Amino acid sequence: MQKVVLTVVAAISALVCVSAMNTTATNYVEVAKATQQMKGELINLEIVEENTVVLTFRFSNISSLDIFMQRISVNIYANGQYVGNFDMKERTALYEGDTLTVIRAVINPHYLPKLKAESDKGKIQWYISGAAVIELPFEEKWVNLRIEEVWGG
Repeated sequence: MQKVVLTVVAAISALVCVSAMNTTATNYVEVAKATQQMKGELINLEIVEENTVVLTFRFSNISSLDIFMQRISVNIYANGQYVGNFDMKERTALYEGDTLTVIRAVINPHYLPKLKAESDKGKIQWYISGAAVIELPFEEKWVNLRIEEVWGG
């Protein structure tokens, strides 16, 4: 009888361990998806008014984790000329699938003559460089998502 009890206890312990390992492995895979396969891309850029550039980004989260973008910061160049640095600090949920994020970047008056000069030349090729800070749902873990985009031209 004692052997049966010990066998049952050992079997239950083994099941608990296997269940914990399965949960850990599943979480690890989801974190890997969230950190390694998260994508952010510029899908639209337009000038509204003479001093505002509207940037629309699509962030694709293929993991099942609910993650958050803490902030996004970008430098903007028009035909190679720096026209400003912009920062959005609004915490945005990035649920499974695609999420659109819009940044209204008001150009500093100091850079408006450069932007006007480039606009007067004709087409503008925009270069966007920056990063988004992504928060994972585990113990205050963040990752930086690099953003490098060329638009127009």
